[in-house]
Amino acid sequence: MSKKSYEQNVSEIASCIEELEKNTLDLEESVVMYEHASKLLLEAQTQLKNAEKKVFLVAEKNLIPFETTLLDTENEDQK
Repeated sequence: MSKKSYEQNVSEIASCIEELEKNTLDLEESVVMYEHASKLLLEAQTQLKNAEKKVFLVAEKNLIPFETTLLDTENEDQK
């Protein structure tokens, strides 16, 4: 089984919520649907955290902090 994308997980979670809100499922089906949505939510949260880590790593490597840039410019102006 291949992993779903973040967007696919969010879409499926939304579908589960819609189905649960219809109140047409019996209790057991509702519990199964809730469990499924909970697993998808955990996977989506993990995917989001991993993406956030990647963004921070890229920013750390490639960007100069704004404050440092201002200080360097001020020091050069004073010379």
